[in-house]
Amino acid sequence: MKGKQASSFCPASTPDRAVSRSFRRRLLYLALLLSLALLRPGMGLATVPAAEGGPRSQYRLPPSSFAESRYAPGRILVRFVEDRLDTATALSLTHGLREIERIEPIHVHVLAVPDGQEEALARALQADESVAYAEPDYLYSALRVPDDPYYADRQWNMRKIGLETAWDISTGSAGVVIAVLDTGVDLGHPDLAAKIVAGYDFVHDDDTAQDDNGHGTHVAGIAAAATNNGVGMAGVSWGARIMPVKILNALGWGTASDAAAGVIWAVDQGAQILNLSVGGTSSSNTLHDALDYAHGQGVLPVAGAGNEYENGNPTIYPAAFDHVMGVAATGHEDEHAGYSSTGSYVDVAAPGGNPTGSSDPDPEHWIFSTYRSFLGSGYASVAGTSQACPHVAGLAALMLSVNPGLSHDQLQALIESTAVDAGAAGWDEVFGHGRIDAVAALRAAQTAPTATPTPTVTMTPTATPSPTATASRTPTLTRTPTSTRTATASPTATVSPTATPTATATPAARVYLPLMLKEREDLGEATATATSTLTPTSTTTPTPGPPILYILPNHFAYADTIGYLHILGEVHNGTADHLRYVSVVVDIFDGNGQLLATDTTLPRLDNLPAGTSICFDAMLEEPAGWSTYEFRPPSYMLDGRPWPRLAIVDDNGSYDPPSGTYLVAGKLRNDHGSRVEYTKVLATLYDEDNVVVGCNFYYGPHLEPEEARDFAMRFRSRDYADVRRYRLQADGTPR
Repeated sequence: MKGKQASSFCPASTPDRAVSRSFRRRLLYLALLLSLALLRPGMGLATVPAAEGGPRSQYRLPPSSFAESRYAPGRILVRFVEDRLDTATALSLTHGLREIERIEPIHVHVLAVPDGQEEALARALQADESVAYAEPDYLYSALRVPDDPYYADRQWNMRKIGLETAWDISTGSAGVVIAVLDTGVDLGHPDLAAKIVAGYDFVHDDDTAQDDNGHGTHVAGIAAAATNNGVGMAGVSWGARIMPVKILNALGWGTASDAAAGVIWAVDQGAQILNLSVGGTSSSNTLHDALDYAHGQGVLPVAGAGNEYENGNPTIYPAAFDHVMGVAATGHEDEHAGYSSTGSYVDVAAPGGNPTGSSDPDPEHWIFSTYRSFLGSGYASVAGTSQACPHVAGLAALMLSVNPGLSHDQLQALIESTAVDAGAAGWDEVFGHGRIDAVAALRAAQTAPTATPTPTVTMTPTATPSPTATASRTPTLTRTPTSTRTATASPTATVSPTATPTATATPAARVYLPLMLKEREDLGEATATATSTLTPTSTTTPTPGPPILYILPNHFAYADTIGYLHILGEVHNGTADHLRYVSVVVDIFDGNGQLLATDTTLPRLDNLPAGTSICFDAMLEEPAGWSTYEFRPPSYMLDGRPWPRLAIVDDNGSYDPPSGTYLVAGKLRNDHGSRVEYTKVLATLYDEDNVVVGCNFYYGPHLEPEEARDFAMRFRSRDYADVRRYRLQADGTPR
C-alpha cells in the first residue's frame, strides 16, 4: 500500500516474543473498531472455525460465485505491519472474529467476517496504521477457453483482441440482440439455430430470412455463434441473440430501399446493435435517413469500411455516414489488411484477415466462421472488412451485458478510447483509433456511468427455420412493392418511417450494396498461388475423367478485368444413376509443366440426373505465368432422390452492347406438388461452336405448390457479344 512499509516479520511459530505497548494499543483500537463495525442492528457474527487436520482450510466456493461476485463471501485477507503475536488468539477477543488460516511466508491472515460485510470491514481495517493492507478475498478462475473444436487452430482473431480474458468478465447476455443485415442467416446451422430470433426477408418479402449466399451466416457466427458447446467455433458474444434481416439477394446485391427498410424494421423490433457488412460507393439519402432513425432510437450501427483500397480507395457507404461506426480490417500481426479501405470515416479496426491470395493455405490469414452453401450448413475461411465488422458488433454486445445502461454513443466512445493504437500515433485513416481491445473495453464499460435505460425487449428464439415465423412488419413501416419484377430494374419499393427523421430523398434509389469480402470456402487444402498478373489466356485439351462421369470438350478459359482466371465447362453424367454433389478439380500449370495452383469447384445444382450435364465456373486469382490446365476425374455421390419438378416459363435472353453484359430472366414455377426449398436456376451460355462461355446461377426463395417467382441473372465479367444461345436448369430441395 502507498505510504505504508512492512517491517521484517518474526516467524508465526514464536508467539511468546515481547510485544511493544504501542502495538498492543493499536491492537485494542483495532478490536474496538471491528466491534463497532460488526455490532450493527440485525447483523450476526461469523462463527467459521479454523481448519482442522491441515495447514489450510478447504474453502468451497458456492456455485456460479465467480459470475455473480468478485470475491469469496465471508472472508477477508489482512496483513499486519508488525506481526509480533498470535493474531488469531488476539482477534478471538473481538466478538467472534476468527482467523481461518494463515498464508506463510507472506504473513497474510484469512479472517472470517459476516457475509455482505467484506468490503466494509476491509476498509475499516485498512484505516488503522498497524495494517499493511486489508482486502476481500478476490476470486479468480482459469482463463475462459471455449471447447469448440475449431477454436484453437482456426480462431486466432479471438485471442488477438483479448477475448479469453474478456470472457472471464462476461460471455454476454441473451437480453442483447444484434441484427445482421445481410444475405440472411442459415436458420438451421448447429452453431446458430438456438441463438436466432425472428427476422425478415426484404428481398422476397416474407418472414423467412434464410441465407442463400453464405455471407450473412459467416458474419453472424463471428458476432455471436453458440460457444463452449463442443460444436464448431466460438463467437465474440456467447450470449447475444441474432436477428437475421435479409437485404441482399443470393448474388450478394441489394437496394438502398431494402437496406433502409431492414434497418427500420430491426430497430422497431428491438435490436440494440446493427451489423452492416455491406457497402457501396453511392451515398443514399434514404439509407442515411434510416440510419439516423436508428441513432435517434438509441441503436448502434456498425459497418465495414470496404475492401477497395487497391481499387482507387473510394469512400464506402454506409460506413461513411454520420452515426455509423466504420470498421477497417487488420491481419494477424495487427498490420493493415491490403484490401481494407481507408479514410476519414474509419473509427476502429478489427481482425479481418490478410491473405496473399485466394489459395493462401495459412489459417492465420483468414477469419473462420459458420457458412451456408448449396451443400448445406458448414464453415468457411473468409477475409474482408465484412469479417472485421462483427467483431465490433459482438464486443458492443458484451459491453451491454456488463452495463445495460450504456448508450450507443457511450459504446462507440469506449470502444474507441480503449483500442490499441496502431500505425501513426493517435487516430489515423488506416486504423482509426486503433485495433479493438475487448478486455479494456469491458473493464471500461463496467465502471462507466450509465445513460437513461431503454425498455427491455423480449425476443422469441427460433431454433429451427420455419415458414410460420411470428415476425411481421410493424405499423411504422410502409412498403409498396411493384406488381411484378422486371429483369432490368431493381424493385421500386419505398420506405417511409413515421418517426423522425423522415426519408425525403431518393425513395427508390438504385444503389446496390455489394458484399464486403474476399472469399475461399474450406473445401480442402489448396496449393499456394503466385502473385496475380494479367497474361494472355490459353487452354489445352484436358485429361478426361472416367467415361461414367466426365468433362465435355467444350470448356473455355479467360481472365476477367479484375485479375481472376475463369475456367468454364460442363460435366456430363454418363451413368444410369441419379448423382448429387459433383465436384470438379482443375490444376493450373506454367509452360514447363510446373503446378501453380489447384481449384475445386462444385456446380451450382445439387442434382445431376442420368444422361444430363451441368456447367461449372472454376474461378481463382490468375497465377502469374500460367499456360495450361488439366481436369482431374470428377467426384460425385449416388442418390436416388428424384429431381423436383420445377418449371421455367416466360424466359428470355438479351445482350446489351453498351455494357457488354448478357441478361437471362424468366419465371420459376413449382410443379412438384409440395413445398420446394433452396430453389436455384442455372444458366449456361454457348457461342456458335457450342463452347461454354458463361455459367451463372440464381438462388431463390422457397416455393409453395403452383407458386411462381421472377428470376434474373446478368453476366458481367467479360464482353458476351459471342453468345448465341443459353440453357436453363432448375433445382431445389422438396419438403
